[in-house]
Amino acid sequence: MIEPAYNFDEIEDPPGRWLEQTKTSLTKILNDPLFRIFKDKTLLSIVFVKDPAMKMLNQQYRGKNTTTDVLTFTLNEKLENEFLWGEIVISLDKAKADALLVEISLFQEIIQLLVHGITHLLGYDHHSDQQELEMKSIENHLINQISFSEGVEVHG
Repeated sequence: MIEPAYNFDEIEDPPGRWLEQTKTSLTKILNDPLFRIFKDKTLLSIVFVKDPAMKMLNQQYRGKNTTTDVLTFTLNEKLENEFLWGEIVISLDKAKADALLVEISLFQEIIQLLVHGITHLLGYDHHSDQQELEMKSIENHLINQISFSEGVEVHG
């Protein structure tokens, strides 16, 4: 069973309704049979940051001196009584801007970013067209576990 842990790094605004929607929807997504391989208690760290922190992380880990929407870190660490699967870092600034740009809610954007990060943790990537198609297929399958996405394809 995967248990998400949510952290806010220097986020001044208290989280809005989108956070409760995200928690509820992510629980539904993580109940998909795709995750039945996780028999032990498994932790998934989700961190929300502002653009300056994301830019620093992107520079440090990817060599890119710009912000990005989501970064995923596979950890696979065995702790005392649980397993730390990975960490997904989301720029709340970038998520808000991108949601406005494509005219969707912040909640929808964050779910899409979380699902994208989760597919990376599952070992999917988008270095080739074929890999990207496989990844998008898994993302769409997971997003369709929740009500807002009935028939909605992942943007990007």
